[in-house]
Parts: sequence; C-alpha cells; structure tokens
Amino acid sequence: MKLAETDLTAKEKEGKWFKYRDHHGNIVPGVELLIASLECEGYVLEVQKKMRADANRALGGKRGKKEILPDIERQAEVEDAALARHILLDWKGIENDDNDDPQPCTLENRLKALGRPRFREFVIDAAGDTAAYEEAELGNSPNTHPTILADANSSSTGSQ
Repeated sequence: MKLAETDLTAKEKEGKWFKYRDHHGNIVPGVELLIASLECEGYVLEVQKKMRADANRALGGKRGKKEILPDIERQAEVEDAALARHILLDWKGIENDDNDDPQPCTLENRLKALGRPRFREFVIDAAGDTAAYEEAELGNSPNTHPTILADANSSSTGSQ
C-alpha cells in the first residue's frame, strides 16, 4: 500500500450531496445536504485546538500529566461550530420555520440546524460514512445515505 492511498479523496474534502432522511429512514423529498467527511482536516484541527485550549485553561496554563475530562456541553458546542464551518457545506430544500421561503445556508442557520438532535445525527452519520464517499468518488453513488437506509430497513424487517 502507498501512503498516498490513505489521503482523503476529493469528495471527502469537498463534500457529497446526501438526500436527507427522517428518523424513520424515509427520504424527505427535495432536501439534500452537501456534507464533507468527519476526517476533513479543518474539522479535526478545530476541535482538537479548542479542546486542548479548554484543558490548558482548566490546568491554569500548567502542562502536566493530569487528565482533564472535557465538559460534555462545551464539547458539543465546539463540535457543532466545527461541523457548521467544515462539514455541513450547503443544503437544498431547507425552508424557513416561519414561512415556506428557502432558508439560506449561512453559518448562523447551519448552527441552528445542528442544534436539532435528529438533524445533527444525520449530518454526523453521513459525514462518517466512508463507503458513501468512496462510491461517490467512483461515480457509483445513488446520492443517498446507505447507513441510515440500512438501519431503517433492518428495523422494519426486524419487527415482522
């Protein structure tokens, strides 16, 4: 194997369009999200940098072997900010909650959307789906989210 084979693909860096699925696994017509891989360098570096800075502040600037456990709420806040900046890149079909106008994909709106647990879960699951990016790179992508589809199919067949 060549080390270059471990580099992120263009699709992982630039994002892939995923058809949004609701919590039942059903495609929501007209809603698509452009999502980069969770392995995207900007995301990883931002989360690591901010969490290290928090740990350093907790130690009073002293470096040592004492382990600092991150505040769960702070960690989610850091991750959401990094997701909004580096992972959730664009969307189609998202409407304003007050009317049917298209919701612009601004940083502020991405942060609000990621504050909704089911939406956030979908983005994280899609961003972690390396097989979907590999398929997209090969041009074989059905533009769906196979992990969530598989989960929905297994839960529907498991109840029969």
